[in-house]
Amino acid sequence: MQINGIKFNTCINPFANIKTNSVCKPQFVSALNFGRNEDIFERNPLNKFKNFSIEEYKSLSKEEITKINEEIDSKAYKKYDYDVTMHNLMCSGMKSYLDKKYGEKNYTVITLGRSISSLGKCLGYEIGEDNVKMLPMSSAGRFCLSNETSENVKSFADYLSSVGLSKESIKKSGKALVLVDYSYTGRSLIGAKKIMQREDVLGEETEIHTENIMDMLKGIDNDLIKEHGFESEQHFRIDSELIFWNSLFKKYSLVDNCYDLENTSRAVLNMQEAPELKKQFLFKLLDSKMNG
Repeated sequence: MQINGIKFNTCINPFANIKTNSVCKPQFVSALNFGRNEDIFERNPLNKFKNFSIEEYKSLSKEEITKINEEIDSKAYKKYDYDVTMHNLMCSGMKSYLDKKYGEKNYTVITLGRSISSLGKCLGYEIGEDNVKMLPMSSAGRFCLSNETSENVKSFADYLSSVGLSKESIKKSGKALVLVDYSYTGRSLIGAKKIMQREDVLGEETEIHTENIMDMLKGIDNDLIKEHGFESEQHFRIDSELIFWNSLFKKYSLVDNCYDLENTSRAVLNMQEAPELKKQFLFKLLDSKMNG
């Protein structure tokens, strides 16, 4: 297999022994062992999180943070070090790229679909959580030929407004609007841009930029890459390409599949109901940002 002229079998991956997509099923423990169901939630500080925001993290005591980390780290099958490292490195590259091209604090990022939504969360911890929006537009390229009804499109436009992406709020912010995806053909970005620039959504006058995430990972400091165990930028990019190619970050997605614009808002996941392994990863990611 070869991508961008790079042969994968000629490169040594320092993290090859870490399986990023391997999740072992936790042993079942009856709630009866702990007494009342309410006690389980009272004893686990992780359940305080609703959106995994920085403010929520700051509301935890040092003892609670230590307790959560100890609980996660004590389980051999819950190791997130590699994925946390890759998220932080990728977001470092994304921020560097965006700051240089659009100006620091002068852009709003919109991630498309499940593959990079957790990266959007990570980036939000660096540039401000209000400056990153996540759209659950599955196979967004199909919207190039969209025949969506006006009712469905209105529902989509209402959803955009609810997350701060109305015509008025975009104009008032004065920030560049940047659609980001891992895009092999470019159709996902074209389709999403086209549907958003419909007159009954944001309108053609709303300028929307598009970026393939792999182009954004070129500017990462080489010393930082080596500091995290990679021999070169080339090796880091190979791992990144393989992660996206195999959709390995979908397991941490903050959005669900959505093929109908009318159901867009319903496809944004409530983190209170997220699977435990996903919640643990997001906590480790946030903890690395706050204490890195």
